[in-house]
Amino acid sequence: MPHLEPRVPEAVAAAKIRPGLIRRATAFLSFRRVASSAKLPKLEVVWLPRHLFGIRCVLPKDEREITACVDSHSGGFTVFEMDKWLVEGDPPEPFFAQGMPLEEAERIARRELLSFILRQRGILAKPEPRETVRIRLIHHPYWVYYFDGGGYVDIRVLDAVTGERGGGKAKRAVLNAFARKAEESTHQEIGVSGQ
Repeated sequence: MPHLEPRVPEAVAAAKIRPGLIRRATAFLSFRRVASSAKLPKLEVVWLPRHLFGIRCVLPKDEREITACVDSHSGGFTVFEMDKWLVEGDPPEPFFAQGMPLEEAERIARRELLSFILRQRGILAKPEPRETVRIRLIHHPYWVYYFDGGGYVDIRVLDAVTGERGGGKAKRAVLNAFARKAEESTHQEIGVSGQ
């Protein structure tokens, strides 16, 4: 399965993603603490699935393919322009299975791509999205920093390819992926013990 390799080194990721002094002091002074067995803070790379849809877009005298990318756990949309950085093969652990059905991801991709095209300013001839000509599932790396948030485990997320700090959608995607994986393992344990 194709994936992107992390391009942001661990030391750079740690410096960018670590909570500020006030946040760390607040957590340290809190009466509630996360158990020491959690071994926090911790930094690791996780790979989240993303659906890629190559959509043929037509202009009056031209046509081209635009690759729409939808995060499989949050539904976040981007235009994908990193084909040259894709590596074949499975990414190292932990990586997650797809979270949403392909049909739903394609619906989001088409809707958001059209919205993206219509918001472009200064372009008179806007491309018209037509059919989907290519579909792929890839894994995108994120640095995840786990820390004591004052009695609970909190996380911060950093895109391991671009170095951008993850916002609410990236954090939600990581949490949804972990929750889905925990739910699947619980169902497998129940299924095995019930036989």
